[in-house]
Amino acid sequence: MPARWQFIDMAVTSRLSREWPAERIIDSILEKRYFGHQANGLEQAARTYFDLPVEQLSPSETAALLVIGSAYSAPSCEPDDFRRAYVQLMLRTDFAFNLRDPDADLTRMKLPVCETS
Repeated sequence: MPARWQFIDMAVTSRLSREWPAERIIDSILEKRYFGHQANGLEQAARTYFDLPVEQLSPSETAALLVIGSAYSAPSCEPDDFRRAYVQLMLRTDFAFNLRDPDADLTRMKLPVCETS
């Protein structure tokens, strides 16, 4: 049986979907999302993984952060899982990227030491 907080979360999401445009909902989610390495929100994640403000990231770099935040596929801990999820995301977009060498588009990414529990 789902926990009480899950019902509250579903109710809030349902109400927001009627009151806010989709872009505002996504922005709100990304502002609170955990990206690993104490990076909460997209801006902190951009600074953690690229040492840049989010506005200076390329579409490929932003997509990499979305992969990290979606299920926390840590590029330093699970490089194969991260790369696979990154390629799958990029194939669903119109962004140009290097399919033969996906890492080539992410040369500015800094890989923090793998967090372990």
